[in-house]
Amino acid sequence: MFFVLIMPDLGNALICLFLIFVIIFSSGIKPIAAFLIILASVSAYISLPLILNILPQGFLKHNYQALRLLVFLRPWDYTRGASLQLVHSFYAVAHGGLFGVGLGNSIEKMGYLPEANTDFIMAILVEELGTISLAIIIGILLILIGRIFYLAFQVNDNYQRLVLYGIGSYFFVQALVNLGGIIGSLPMTGVTFPFISYGGSSALISSTAIGIVF
Repeated sequence: MFFVLIMPDLGNALICLFLIFVIIFSSGIKPIAAFLIILASVSAYISLPLILNILPQGFLKHNYQALRLLVFLRPWDYTRGASLQLVHSFYAVAHGGLFGVGLGNSIEKMGYLPEANTDFIMAILVEELGTISLAIIIGILLILIGRIFYLAFQVNDNYQRLVLYGIGSYFFVQALVNLGGIIGSLPMTGVTFPFISYGGSSALISSTAIGIVF
């Protein structure tokens, strides 16, 4: 996780941290310890805006990772710079509404939302096909994740169980971080949406993970 962090790749480092927690919890950690770790994580998320307001603004604006946190806190203050993608993601989601404007009819992907086919592909999907279609895709992904966890409950080998827990959690947190980023609920981290975002390495790793499950 340290080597991923210093690349720098904060998004995937956080995913690695989440997967480490999942494996630790699944290995038989005491419930009170699990509760305290979850409580600390939730408290850190809630207190993040307060912490950012205390830090010097100059440091936040000149540090790449810290600037992402500042954009998360006040996206409308940086609409022509660091939060350009996020703000146009908001526009895309709002424009799509429940049923979308039709396949291929997105306005935001025509140069307004940079790199719309990668991290923010789901914003374009909502704009063209609507929130209903997003809900269907999330439902299909949850069925896949649920099936992986179901298999984990069925196996008797502890190693195989932990591998399945890790893969199911990997898909879950990847989708969560991606969707949280496009609607501004989580800081932007450059994490792809499984099987949909453009990116050969992402598709390869996701497909390999499914192969391991099989």
